[in-house]
Amino acid sequence: MIRGFESEFKVYLANRIIRSNPIAFFFAITNPISKQKIIPFLHQADLLLHLMTVRPIRVLIADEIGLGKTIEALAIAKYLELQDGIRKVLILTPKILIEQWVSEVKRVGGMPWIVSSGSQLKNTFFKSGVDKAYYYIMSIDLAKRYPDIIDSVGWDLIIVDEAHNATLGTQRDYLLRRLTSNKHRNIILLSATPHRGDYKDYLNRLRYLDPTLTENYDALDAPKFYRVTHETLVFRRTKGIVNQAEGEEIFRKCHVHSFIVDISDVEKEYFSELQKILTEMIAPDNIPLSLLAVILRKRASSSYYASIQTLNRMISKSKGKEHPKKVEDILQKIFALGYDELEIEADEIDEELNKIVEAYADILTSRQIERLRGILELARKAQEKDSKIKNVAKLVKYHLDRGEKIVIFTEYLDTLEYLKNNLPKYLGIHETDIVTISGKNKGDVHNIKERFEQENGAKILIATDVAGEGLNLQVANVLINYEAPWSPIKLEQRMGRIWRLGQKKESYVYTVFLSNKMDRDVLENLYHKLMNIDKAMNNPPQLVGSKVYIASAENLWRADLGLLNLDPKKRKKINEYTLVLESIKGNLGIYVRELLAMINQLSARLRAKSVFPVIKGEKIRSELSKYLGSDYLSRKQVEKELQEWLSLFIYGSDKKAINLWKELNALLLKGNTDIGSKMILFVKGEETLRRIYLVKLKNSSQTLIEIPVAIDKKGDILYGLKLLEALKDISTQILTTVPYESVEETNQTSIEKFRDIGKIKSTIRKLLQEISFKWEKYEERFRKPLKAGQVFFPLDFDKTTVEEIAIFKYIREVESGEEKWERNSPTEEILKIEKEAMRIAIEYEKQRYIRKYGNDPSKWLVKNVSLEEHYDILSRDLVTGEVRYIEVKGHKGFSLWAELTEAEHKFAEDHASNYWLYLVVNIGKEPMLFRFRNPLETLDIKTKKRYVLYVG
Repeated sequence: MIRGFESEFKVYLANRIIRSNPIAFFFAITNPISKQKIIPFLHQADLLLHLMTVRPIRVLIADEIGLGKTIEALAIAKYLELQDGIRKVLILTPKILIEQWVSEVKRVGGMPWIVSSGSQLKNTFFKSGVDKAYYYIMSIDLAKRYPDIIDSVGWDLIIVDEAHNATLGTQRDYLLRRLTSNKHRNIILLSATPHRGDYKDYLNRLRYLDPTLTENYDALDAPKFYRVTHETLVFRRTKGIVNQAEGEEIFRKCHVHSFIVDISDVEKEYFSELQKILTEMIAPDNIPLSLLAVILRKRASSSYYASIQTLNRMISKSKGKEHPKKVEDILQKIFALGYDELEIEADEIDEELNKIVEAYADILTSRQIERLRGILELARKAQEKDSKIKNVAKLVKYHLDRGEKIVIFTEYLDTLEYLKNNLPKYLGIHETDIVTISGKNKGDVHNIKERFEQENGAKILIATDVAGEGLNLQVANVLINYEAPWSPIKLEQRMGRIWRLGQKKESYVYTVFLSNKMDRDVLENLYHKLMNIDKAMNNPPQLVGSKVYIASAENLWRADLGLLNLDPKKRKKINEYTLVLESIKGNLGIYVRELLAMINQLSARLRAKSVFPVIKGEKIRSELSKYLGSDYLSRKQVEKELQEWLSLFIYGSDKKAINLWKELNALLLKGNTDIGSKMILFVKGEETLRRIYLVKLKNSSQTLIEIPVAIDKKGDILYGLKLLEALKDISTQILTTVPYESVEETNQTSIEKFRDIGKIKSTIRKLLQEISFKWEKYEERFRKPLKAGQVFFPLDFDKTTVEEIAIFKYIREVESGEEKWERNSPTEEILKIEKEAMRIAIEYEKQRYIRKYGNDPSKWLVKNVSLEEHYDILSRDLVTGEVRYIEVKGHKGFSLWAELTEAEHKFAEDHASNYWLYLVVNIGKEPMLFRFRNPLETLDIKTKKRYVLYVG
């Protein structure tokens, strides 16, 4: 093994610094080949810091949409991979988000493995990586059908995305109960809306994290319980908290516009006749017929083209189709309030709706079919006028002229195709300026997204919700909802594609309504009642002839959308079908008022019971500042410190331009092994640092965190950013780094070291005790009768160990002496240096034996054999029989290399375990002796005509 001691030690130390610094860790996990760098934010680093102090990690991350929950989960996974050696990770996610998870796992350098079918699941050997973890990604709805297979795998970590979809008593719930019953397993639940109005459902979710909790949910449903779950089981951060923590506007303003497009007379006639037939279709309270009405209503609100396709299918009804057996199941799967709740097998929702239409079209009467034929003709005429696409084109052009990129979302593939084919002619642009993402090209999403992200690439992205959900599209700052989502949750999910971490511009979100009775009903009775509308603006410059309602995204909603879940009358799960049906009946206004009252009532109850943690951004910054040793911490400050430290400490030059992400990643992965020996760093100049220690913080069974600290000449403890600063300051003065045993023992007293260790333990305890104590409090507070055992094992500060890993030795005077200079020196000068080196080496050997046996030369032999052998000193312990064949090399200056002849090299090979190199340097000033056993293995070798050994 060829070793360079200095570089090896620096890599080892840098690795521990990065792993113990949560901000540096986020920088470091970016895959070097990823084009999307991970920018860490303080709320993410603070979450990781908290979870570093406990095992197992079992947590619900309930951050708002757009705050980076996916990366937070993967950062935790990478930390467990490097610190604990986990190798099998299961990611359960809605099918719609699988590709996004694959992309993000690759982004952090993980190895994703998609399981997409039952047969594949049965035949998959869930292996562990030797050096890294495998990340198995599958739909939770696939996994729930094979609980025995999934549960038989020894998962180290399970991540569940959109965990609120696993509701009490469902197959998903059964699966998660089984997987989480092993209380030693790491579990991460992700959900922006973890409480959907049912406290038992929410508490059941917390039981996934702590299966020792009672199932008496009424007993748990109290403020005293919820409060101890804050920052232990549950972490929740909002956009406002992020802005506070960072001390700047990370989330720029997001302007939300709802605008009404005036329509032509023929379009008005079309919608008027459509409303009449829809009202008739729901009158008999025939659920299948009402289902057709709801589908047609939704398709008509999207585009004329989409409604034409549906009308054609209804009219040319297919005979003999088998009707689906459970209509209620269809309603929940197809008309879910959130895109993440959809349960569809097809790549696009159009396909599922087409199947339903074809299955139920035969229940339409001949009179209804004739009416629909007339409406179909009106739809075709209306499409020729299509006021919506014309006004949207004006809006698009307005933002294109400002140099902005635009995302257009639609629910349906048919509408996407219509826009793709027709927008270019209205805008006067080339087809290549528009890219689309849908179920038809989902396998090429990465390349399409890349084209859109390029500065000179496509300017417009049109995406269906099914294909676009989960994509991070903050390269665009304009989003257009071509049709109004019936669920405000879907609107917020669409907004989260652009208004998220990394968005550098103000964002603009537009939702298009037509000036017909049906669209106005949705705008006035759904959107206006749920939104905080600031004002209405007539004739805005970008939309001639339209009326626009403006709101601010920061306080957009009048109610907590996470509670938009239960029907206020039936107390059953609400869905889009219910909302559309109430609109057709003309009851939407009344329904939404009741819904709003119920939501506000539930919201007040959650606040009163302190269900969710409420923290301030200043607290996040304060915790990290304390831990990282900074008076006022900022992400940019840490980035700057890391950049300078890497340039100077690792590369020895502040002029070297480095890729921070790439270099940190390399150090994180390279230095994960132990160096096996304490090191001595020789430094030119006056004393500053004395020693470096590695503090190992443990719980009852394992090491959780390793923190490097230094002691300076005053006895002060340096950690975090102060340690980086100190290392940076001495970096250019380091002469070499060698193993401790290669140099004479230093005069450090045991009392000095004992004082260091005591002081270090006390200091580190103060840094982390408040955070770690929360888990102790959680475990002790409800042990009986609400909790049957212990799950979480936080830091046990009494088990902390402090290991000395480096000492500093300072040399005030260094004789300059390079290899080239010494080769050209006069012979007599070289002989003089060699003679002095021999004297120092022989004296050292004699003193070594005297320390061991006293002044009794009968017990040892030290002999100069340089004229007789292919080495210089024979050293033999006559008591133990130990022998050393010592080669001595000397340098006037601080030159750490030695040259061997062919014969000397051969002798060194043949006597490897007993062969030593004694290197005496700086003979012109303050001589230093370095000792290396078996140097052909431990030192770097450069072979020329002779063999040259280099130290460090």
